[in-house]
Amino acid sequence: MKKTLITLLFAFGFLSAQVYNIGDVVADFNDPYCDNGEGTLNLYDYFYEDNGGDQFVIWINLFTSW
Repeated sequence: MKKTLITLLFAFGFLSAQVYNIGDVVADFNDPYCDNGEGTLNLYDYFYEDNGGDQFVIWINLFTSW
């Protein structure tokens, strides 16, 4: 029973994940680098049509403690 539940949870996680393909455009967002407010991350600064033609691959890890 426990193995079946774990397998179903993993399967649901993979089936509900979002997949982006080459050429897909995500919404722009701004977020501070850290809590002290120095600097912000603007996703469209890395968008090649807005930054002069440079292309980037961005890996974002979010670590939180609530």
